[in-house]
Amino acid sequence: MRIRLYADSESIHTRRCIDYFVSRGHEVGFHVPQPQLLHALSVTDYGYQAVKDSSAPVVLTAMGEDLLSDIRKDPSLLARVSDVLRQAVLVTADSLELCRIARKMGASRVELVRFGADFAIFSPSGDRKSFRESLAVAEDVKLVFSPRALTRLYRIDWIARAAALVTARFPQVEFVFNTYRCDPQYRAQIENILERHDVAARFVGPFSPEQMHYAYLASECVISVPSVDGFPVTIFEALACCRPVVLARLTAYEELLEHKHSAMFVDSEEELAQAVIALLEDQELARRLAALGQQIAFKYGNLHTEMEKFERLLLSLLQ
Repeated sequence: MRIRLYADSESIHTRRCIDYFVSRGHEVGFHVPQPQLLHALSVTDYGYQAVKDSSAPVVLTAMGEDLLSDIRKDPSLLARVSDVLRQAVLVTADSLELCRIARKMGASRVELVRFGADFAIFSPSGDRKSFRESLAVAEDVKLVFSPRALTRLYRIDWIARAAALVTARFPQVEFVFNTYRCDPQYRAQIENILERHDVAARFVGPFSPEQMHYAYLASECVISVPSVDGFPVTIFEALACCRPVVLARLTAYEELLEHKHSAMFVDSEEELAQAVIALLEDQELARRLAALGQQIAFKYGNLHTEMEKFERLLLSLLQ
């Protein structure tokens, strides 16, 4: 296949897409001549560009922000997104919720394809000490990891304020924030909150996949509390590393995970702090959630299984 991409060149999803299809003998990239398919990784922005190209059928990969944001409050934006969805020969999404919304907005063919984790990298095996040593963390310090982008969408301010409550109970806890896609003004706000409450925190990254693996392994728990989301690869990665996760109560997350069974779900900053404290206090709870979460990751979040499914879907469009 010859696939022209419309996507963020720095995104992990873009890099994995290119790596997989090239390894399978396909031609894929941003300037592929005479493409057979146009693949946009997002409905907005890149989807708009792909449908304007018109040199080949369009395949869209919908992101949580595309369809779960406040587009319904803007009739012109809603119409534009719906028009892009209708023009695609295939729309994929990483949650059942996103699939339902895409169909409701006019997409003719929608398939569930998840952003899986690479289990060759993400597993409970590995060096837990190297990441801690890179941060020069004292032996008695426990780390809590926020792997999501440092932007308002991911409500990192929730984590910063919850951190004050957690460290009041556990002074030896330090929070680690990923600086991926860092919004400088928002980071300054987060640092202000942490400083006001005298919370020890590290800002590290961006990470390579291998570094992310070490960060998960070094952490007592992993937090993801965005305002909207599909089912992100970071959750599958953390679960594959057998780390307990604390998550916003979002529909896509609850499709696969259950509160106090395979994850801790929260609706507020206070509940977030309580959930982290519960995992730090109760090692048996943390181990049980991690073990059950890992089973779910292995069942639903295998990168290679999902990419093979996506490849079959694309090949079927050319038959």
